[in-house]
Amino acid sequence: MRRTSRLGPWVALVVCLALLYALPQVLSSFTISLATTAFIIAAGSYGLYFLYTQAGVLSPAHGAIMGVGAYTAALLAIHLGVGFWLGALAAAAVSTAASCLLALPTYRIQGNFLLIALFAFSIFFVGVGDNWIGVTGGSDGVVFSANPPDLSFLANNALVTYYYLAAALVLIAAVTSWAVQRTSLSQFLRASKENAQLAEAIGMNVRRKQLIAFALSGFFPGLAGALLAYSLGVVAPAAFGYQFGINLMLVLVLGGSGMLVGPIVGAIFYTFLPQYIGLSPNASSIAFGCLLIIVIVVFNRGIAGTVVEVWKRLARGRLPSADADAADGLIGADGKVSMGTLAGGGDA
Repeated sequence: MRRTSRLGPWVALVVCLALLYALPQVLSSFTISLATTAFIIAAGSYGLYFLYTQAGVLSPAHGAIMGVGAYTAALLAIHLGVGFWLGALAAAAVSTAASCLLALPTYRIQGNFLLIALFAFSIFFVGVGDNWIGVTGGSDGVVFSANPPDLSFLANNALVTYYYLAAALVLIAAVTSWAVQRTSLSQFLRASKENAQLAEAIGMNVRRKQLIAFALSGFFPGLAGALLAYSLGVVAPAAFGYQFGINLMLVLVLGGSGMLVGPIVGAIFYTFLPQYIGLSPNASSIAFGCLLIIVIVVFNRGIAGTVVEVWKRLARGRLPSADADAADGLIGADGKVSMGTLAGGGDA
């Protein structure tokens, strides 16, 4: 049974990779475009996921952090002719630096005041973008045409190329988040989150840990912003304002803020649901607001967490005791999925 529990996640990963590879062969162009958008949003949400699980901060400013990455890649392509790969790395670096700036208010303020400061960053980003016309293009943004990276061995057109890039990015973000959670750095960050005063009393540099958490949370939103800019060919300040930051928070909470797959599940629902039930943008906002209230009040683990919890309860009653114990191990004492168990490390 233990060997099966070890191999299961890797078999699931291989099946997932095979499905991601095969889907463009059977999906319409419209659906491929939606999937690309969902993966990019999920990749950006992983920065928020990391910051929330490690530092306890649910930031509305990470929409603007994605915007910093998008503008960095776009401006480098327009003015210096920088290609996608180098532009994406530069976007990740600049977004990481911008995210470090967000850590500065945490040295003095917490709670609601910190939330206001993070909102202010989003407003500041849009204000600078709207008024620095010579660089950002003002409220109209910048339009550019850049060739996608050469993935001819996988894709025969730009749409499918960006789909594979987005799928790869979100998988790398998920695996990286899982790997970081298994390090001593994650333990220090969680200790700082639970009781900062106690952590300082035993000699931990809480400020430095918070700075590291914010810095790491900006990396994948920067990459996601660069990929979004290339796939759309246009970047405008208003697209990355506080409303977009709230949407990223919605994606995380909807999918499951403590679940590793939460950003992916939330992004899929957020992207596909309005399109396939024919909601207008205003109706979509109202529907997601109502859904968020339901999730918080009734299914406070999010969609992914609720599914795992239901499966866990079914496993207790229907599976043999050994398998039921393995199922119980998927969820830790804190109510979150133990990826160590999923990766076969639960017996360590």
